[in-house]
Amino acid sequence: MTFILIAIIAMALVVIFWTWHNLGTEIVSKKIVWILAGGLTCYGITFLLMQFSQAGVYYPNQEAKNQILGILVSLFTVLNSGIILPYLAKLWDGLKEEEITKQVVKRKMVILMILLVIVFWIEVTYLTSIQEGIIQVYENQKQIR
Repeated sequence: MTFILIAIIAMALVVIFWTWHNLGTEIVSKKIVWILAGGLTCYGITFLLMQFSQAGVYYPNQEAKNQILGILVSLFTVLNSGIILPYLAKLWDGLKEEEITKQVVKRKMVILMILLVIVFWIEVTYLTSIQEGIIQVYENQKQIR
């Protein structure tokens, strides 16, 4: 459990620094707002995906459910942030610095949205599978004791 939490924190720091770097010459306060808003948005998306993935998954008790969901939402929030935030930051910086046009950004955003729908669909399926696997391990451990 400790290893998982350390890994989540390490990955979150990588995403924060990567996004910070990709925001280029943006002022510090805007970078902070950008990262916080992006992180909260990714949390909201991940939370919704987790709600969809819970359909048909039955937990042995509420404590186990809360612990499993907390870890999975944290982990996948960081993973989703790593997919989305640095890329969007780079697009924003390119647009701001006039290195790319609005038309190019719009086209890349459409492609990103299509890819995210596919990734999120796979993620919901994967989250369901992970939850069922964790519950199965939990039940097997209960039987051994």
